Amino acid sequence: MNKTIEKIFGSRIRAKILGWLFTHPDESFFVRQMAVILKEDPTNVGREMARLGEMGILRSKRNGNLKHFQANQECPFFEELKGLVLKTSGVAGRIRASLGRLAGIEFALIYGSYAKGEEKPDSDIDLLIIGDVDLNRLDASLGKLEKILGREINYVLYSREEFKAKKKSKDGFLMDVLSGKKIMLAGVENGLEAP
Repeated sequence: MNKTIEKIFGSRIRAKILGWLFTHPDESFFVRQMAVILKEDPTNVGREMARLGEMGILRSKRNGNLKHFQANQECPFFEELKGLVLKTSGVAGRIRASLGRLAGIEFALIYGSYAKGEEKPDSDIDLLIIGDVDLNRLDASLGKLEKILGREINYVLYSREEFKAKKKSKDGFLMDVLSGKKIMLAGVENGLEAP
């Protein structure tokens, strides 16, 4: 879990709750279910979810004896908070951290529905990775992350030379990715424009 988001929200568990709920904003979860997902004590998870509910960040509803919580999309600062959470501890933050442990990646970005903010709970995550990276380590790293996030991660990997050649030939797929919305995970966006 990213230490920045823990400091901002004052609690590792609170940061984990927000990280999960903001990556699944249309789904609701009861306390024990969330505790299992996050591998945390249900009492502590329940206390933090109640606090987030009191702040208006989560909303809750009863379903029988169970109280279900989900991200409150009516919260006045929902989009800003979601952006912060996702960049630090959500999907983008976790992928960034995972890729950061691999050598040879020059650029990495998320594109597609997730980058556009049009993702659904079952949407996959599309990555473009440029560099020379060990495929076995990349597959293992992203495979672990898929289980944690509960989402499929698809990636396209180009060496620096392949990227340059495809860019020079104005490859349709690559041009669409570069001209569309993206979330940079490694490298800087204007570096993609360099020859």
